[in-house]
Amino acid sequence: MSLTEAIVLAVVQGVTEFLPVSSSGHTILVSWLLGWDEPGLAFDVAVHAGTLAAVLLYFGRDWAGLLRGAVTGTMVSLGSGPGARPADARRVLALIVMATVPIALVGVFLRDVLEDSVRGATTAGAFLVGTGVFIALGERLGRRARALDDLGPATAAGVGLAQAVATIPGISRSGATIVAGLLGGMTREAAARFSFYLAVPAILGPAVVLAIDLAREGAPAGTGAGVLATGAAVSFATGLLAIRGLMSLLRRGSLWPFVWYCLAAGAAVLVARAAGV
Repeated sequence: MSLTEAIVLAVVQGVTEFLPVSSSGHTILVSWLLGWDEPGLAFDVAVHAGTLAAVLLYFGRDWAGLLRGAVTGTMVSLGSGPGARPADARRVLALIVMATVPIALVGVFLRDVLEDSVRGATTAGAFLVGTGVFIALGERLGRRARALDDLGPATAAGVGLAQAVATIPGISRSGATIVAGLLGGMTREAAARFSFYLAVPAILGPAVVLAIDLAREGAPAGTGAGVLATGAAVSFATGLLAIRGLMSLLRRGSLWPFVWYCLAAGAAVLVARAAGV
């Protein structure tokens, strides 16, 4: 892998990991458009580490408050949107754990199935269109009234199930979880914040598994330390910008720009594939 490929793919990973547009789908599409091979195991570990560091840094104060509150049994301030109030730290952490169980079960029992699933450009394009439709439904039907302190087990379970479904390559994890939160009555900011809390175990789990696989198999030839460090650094920087941009957007706007993007990009890919490109 060249340094240019590493930078481009790390930008794609960092930006699309957190925006509701599917990181796996965009990695597939970029590789298809540019004629590149899909990145190897070592690079996957590097960019996962970068995006994990980004979400931990941005929400570090929230996590520190949650962990401190869980120990002391106190309330913690989460979010700054309309109706945001102090929440029970132990309750929020319990809901995070509960919502993480479905994706953990998928990772344990269906990992081989997911790795062997279809990853072509046509599939990625179709899932982009589906993502656009799903986000539109969330914007149309969501009541957007609940802050994190009012998050219930049923909504958390629904968000967790949506995250598990999003393990299918081409489906956006952030898109699925944010929309599930909206359909459960959460505000846009609260839904996004809970989605990003869930991103920590959702990214950490696969990163650990990939790192174990890498330790067993060894890094492929041509994957130097400089390329991996660049991938991690670029995915960290772009991931941090993506989180900041999305949270800022959702405090004053909506997810409709992502609806139009997913529909247009997905349709363009499907038309190109139908034309034999």
